[in-house]
Amino acid sequence: MLEHYHNINSVCAQKVRIALREKGLEVKEHLLTLRGDQHDPAYRKLNPNGVVPTLVHDGKPIIESSLILYYLDDTFPEPPLMPREPQLRHRVRLYNKLVDEYLHNSCMILTFATAFRPNFIKMPREAWLAEINKTPLKRRAEYKRSVIEHGLDSEFVSEAIAQHEKLLSWMAESLQRGRYLAGNAFSNADCAVIPYILRLELLKLANMWDRYPAIADWWARMREWPSVKAAVIDRMTDMDWAPFRNLALGRLAEYHPFRTKLPAFNLSTLNILGKMGFGALGGFEFMAIFAGETKGGGRAVGRSVLVAAPLIAVLFILGTSSVMVFTGASDLDLVSPISQALTRGARPDDTGYSLIPLTILGLFVIRVAQASLAFTGTSRLPMVAGWDHLLPAWFTRLHPKWGTPVESVLVVGGVTFIAGLVGVAGVGRQE
Repeated sequence: MLEHYHNINSVCAQKVRIALREKGLEVKEHLLTLRGDQHDPAYRKLNPNGVVPTLVHDGKPIIESSLILYYLDDTFPEPPLMPREPQLRHRVRLYNKLVDEYLHNSCMILTFATAFRPNFIKMPREAWLAEINKTPLKRRAEYKRSVIEHGLDSEFVSEAIAQHEKLLSWMAESLQRGRYLAGNAFSNADCAVIPYILRLELLKLANMWDRYPAIADWWARMREWPSVKAAVIDRMTDMDWAPFRNLALGRLAEYHPFRTKLPAFNLSTLNILGKMGFGALGGFEFMAIFAGETKGGGRAVGRSVLVAAPLIAVLFILGTSSVMVFTGASDLDLVSPISQALTRGARPDDTGYSLIPLTILGLFVIRVAQASLAFTGTSRLPMVAGWDHLLPAWFTRLHPKWGTPVESVLVVGGVTFIAGLVGVAGVGRQE
């Protein structure tokens, strides 16, 4: 009797299900959610590593997916999934060795950095750390911790991409010699690799094999291969597809824009509070400068504060909410959060992608308006100081037609231009 403990989205379990289908074997299934049930003591007796899949044959557990593939072919030799030629058998083992030693962790890194990450960053840090630390494979826990905290900025991502590139180069070379990865017959090499190519496709990384037409042809055939469709693609429910569909659409499955949480009291949050306060309150100093040019200045200033203050508060709340939906507090880019949100929130195949140029144009208009206000206010400072006899009366002269303090504008403009030149003198390309 065969029993199979597995999970629908697990790449390791997928390759075993493909092999079981190819062999036409009847199996009793035990479906795990991988939300803690893999650490159940009863299951850990079968698989001390707390991972899937586990095959139980006549009461004896068989673990490690690549070894399960070999076990199935040794125990149920028909139809064979290992070639007869020694060199092709060696190639099958090479693929499985690459998967076991390098590719599987690389796949996990890319998956957790993208599709699975949103669900973790919605949890308290202590909660998801406790969950990933349950695994007895401490190196794997370190990978998960890094990519959950830093996403695609994790130190492990570039190496993960490189390992997938290595797999693709191997595949391209193999497919020059035959229609499959180990000759002209479907084998355990194909079983082992198919789930990882599917995962790249789900992660919107199918362009990685654009320069390999043979891989595109192989994958088109594998996607329609009966055992692959029956064991993997057709078995994925809406819940299984959800993380990858949300990734493709550039949105999360859940969004609670007005969920509140008291921030931690530390130097980082105080720094952010100071910046927000400066941005929100900055500009009030110009009231004193422009008050003399306003009818009923005292009353107008008071009214402007009553109107502007709630609007500023609402804009800060909504703006922060729109940024935080796409990123967690642990990896928020404090220098350019808007560009970070745009990068994560809109994909080229999403309708929201067309709004990015308008957003950038809006930001540009805001910066021009801010610069205009700052220059207008600053250029009037010498004029106001002249009225108070703190500077020569020359600064108070106004243009006869436009009423503009020309001399004051020229002085401030000249000083600003010179200061700007000095500020960029000797600056390299990187700065």
